[in-house]
Amino acid sequence: MIPQVGDVLASNTTATVDYVLSIVPLQGSAVCPNHDAAVAEACVLASERRVDAWLTEDHIHFLRIASYRENPDRADRSTTTDTPARSAAADAPESRQP
Repeated sequence: MIPQVGDVLASNTTATVDYVLSIVPLQGSAVCPNHDAAVAEACVLASERRVDAWLTEDHIHFLRIASYRENPDRADRSTTTDTPARSAAADAPESRQP
């Protein structure tokens, strides 16, 4: 999953300890001095905007650190399948009487 338009993104893509906060898809608007400050500030901004907060260090992999959406689309997060579960008894060989 990746950030959606309007989400808050905390990113560190350089060899410094500074993190840049941005509202997707805009460029960074604030700089935080370290990871903990960036995560905390991203969560506050996301809460105020009722969006998700994300963290990245390479703009390829994204970690959602908070979700404040009122009606999140959970369809892509389903853990259920259409295939019914099979019981162990169904897989066991039948007993045969001699």
